[in-house]
Amino acid sequence: SVYAACTCNLGPRTVCLDHTDHLNYPGIPCVITAFGDYNPDEGGNLFLLNFGLRIRFPPGATAILSSAGVRHGNTPVPEGQNRYSYTQYTAGGLVRWASVGFQ
Repeated sequence: SVYAACTCNLGPRTVCLDHTDHLNYPGIPCVITAFGDYNPDEGGNLFLLNFGLRIRFPPGATAILSSAGVRHGNTPVPEGQNRYSYTQYTAGGLVRWASVGFQ
């Protein structure tokens, strides 16, 4: 991966409430991928509050967004369904550290 870090959310019913990742570097978008056996017509959808969007997000879907600047999250899945996520990102502190010669 070209990203400095990743997070695996193993649920089994992973849900992220609306948030921004203010410590991520805003100039490098993060990558969010969803997995599981959930029905995307019943939950697990991605929402982007800044844009008023709710996006159908089936298992295997990937989104690329500036998580530091865009408020986002996902809707819960019903009982008995499983949703997991894999997120790749780069912390802003690492970019600043590299930009000053790793000092």
